[in-house]
Amino acid sequence: MSIYSPESWDNKKKQCRVDFFKDTTSIFRSDQYARAYCKSFDELLRSCAKEVYFDLHGTTTFDGVAIFSFGAPARNEMLGCSDVDAAVYRVDNSAKHYLFRDAFVKKMEQFSFTKVDTPEWGSMDDIHTYLSTSVTEANQILEAQFICGDEKLLEYVLKLRSAYPKPRIARNLLFQFAYFSQYYLKKLKTGQVNLKYCSGGTRDFLFPSWYSYLVNGIPAHLDTLSVFKGIETLSDKLNDEQLREFKKAVSAIAFIRDELMHLDKKDIDGTVSKASIENLYAKNKHLFSSEQEIYKLVEINRRKVADLKNIVWLNFLDYLKTERGDEWFMVFEKETCQGLIEEKVSAIPHLDDEELNIARLWNSKSSQNAIFPTYLDELKTQDSWVVLASILSQTTCPGKIINEIVERIGFSKGYEYLLEIVTRNPNTELKTLDLIVQNKTVESRFKKAAKKKWEEVFHHG
Repeated sequence: MSIYSPESWDNKKKQCRVDFFKDTTSIFRSDQYARAYCKSFDELLRSCAKEVYFDLHGTTTFDGVAIFSFGAPARNEMLGCSDVDAAVYRVDNSAKHYLFRDAFVKKMEQFSFTKVDTPEWGSMDDIHTYLSTSVTEANQILEAQFICGDEKLLEYVLKLRSAYPKPRIARNLLFQFAYFSQYYLKKLKTGQVNLKYCSGGTRDFLFPSWYSYLVNGIPAHLDTLSVFKGIETLSDKLNDEQLREFKKAVSAIAFIRDELMHLDKKDIDGTVSKASIENLYAKNKHLFSSEQEIYKLVEINRRKVADLKNIVWLNFLDYLKTERGDEWFMVFEKETCQGLIEEKVSAIPHLDDEELNIARLWNSKSSQNAIFPTYLDELKTQDSWVVLASILSQTTCPGKIINEIVERIGFSKGYEYLLEIVTRNPNTELKTLDLIVQNKTVESRFKKAAKKKWEEVFHHG
């Protein structure tokens, strides 16, 4: 039997917080609370996985299957209102492994988490494919932490991670800087501050983490918060006081966001509003002297986290210049500042360079160039995930090109997340949404947004 029932787990969550704040009234040390909570969460996953495996096979000696955490739990950044981010990796996609995966998900759904996020993919072949092609799913594998199970899966993952090319990490990081800026804006309502997607919100914690992969490699095991490891990567650029201030800012934003979500179960992002701050202060007068102090803490520490992200960007640019050379970097700077300025596609330098294409595609000036549609037409046949994702993210991309990319490669293993990007593009045609919704080969998670938009169109029609 699992060491936790749903009721005892709820009590454990509460106790983690109570135990921490018995000894401190500082939200700047909430990282310690997160680490303690993550440790308990790992115990929950391990216990439930063993119970499920025993019920199915009469033993707790796992064969060919293992549990890995990813997301906030794997980064040691999980607090009480986080989702369950847990993957079931396996040697193959045999029926017995799928049976365990489904039973494990059902077990975790008994607990009071907002969502259980366990991908259907997870075989050795899947892991290799996603690492080789995608960015979103590759990030999940790169940060994944072994919980329990057959250790040959751990050996396989670590072997692939150790061989993951640094140039690909750099390429992915460049794409994420561009993509997340647009993605955040679509997640925010006008004038709204939510502490997940706003400038200086918890999503910005990812950039120091990814930068640390580039500089120090991908760790096999984390003994601190991933974002802290990223901050420490900047120790040759920042003094000890600056490093401490950034860590305190991360702790403050993470804690306040989690408390806002805890007090309003419908708030999945941590929205700052008059009502939410009033409620936060009323429930936490031992931590804050006034509502105004909370507003001040949010704004000051958001700015610090945003500054941290900018420092990572500047150091990343230095890395690119050193690694790619002065000549290449001059072209990159031109594309970043001016966008597409050539009069013919044939005159565009380094048309097969992924980083330069990212820079061109995400520069809003590029779309004003008369050759931009022809440029997109030239790139649409590439297999580069970051280039295709960049094309599909552009609101000036014609619906015809969007549809052609989806038909050609959107349903291929490793490229499915492109379907979610497609759904957010206002130029996506109804026939493309229908194509996505009707497809029977990809996981439902990749079709969810398209299905919702498709239903909205027909409802309003």
